[in-house]
Amino acid sequence: RTLKWALFRQGGGYHGRTNKVPDVCYSFWIGAAVEILGGHDLVDTGAVAYFIRQCEADIGGLAKWPGYRPDPLHASLGLVGYSFCCPEKFPRMSPELLLPESVLEAHRARQTQ
Repeated sequence: RTLKWALFRQGGGYHGRTNKVPDVCYSFWIGAAVEILGGHDLVDTGAVAYFIRQCEADIGGLAKWPGYRPDPLHASLGLVGYSFCCPEKFPRMSPELLLPESVLEAHRARQTQ
């Protein structure tokens, strides 16, 4: 049921509540839930990635919505959400820890030595 609820939050980008516009931070909040629950193949990743790119500001960073000023929260969460959609363009991030998967793999390798 949780995965179904999360998948119904997609409308281009993700939104947090019914009848609300997408917000770039939900590309992480909802996107991470979908990743953890194994629903990645059910997401229109192209649409989510397009929405995130639309939120990119001319001065750098990501804004909550297209055309708004960027802020650190939306920039960081949007980048993690982008990594779920475009791992070939951006290093895949862990949905649980917000760290690059490569960092976690290196840490695990050191732990077994």
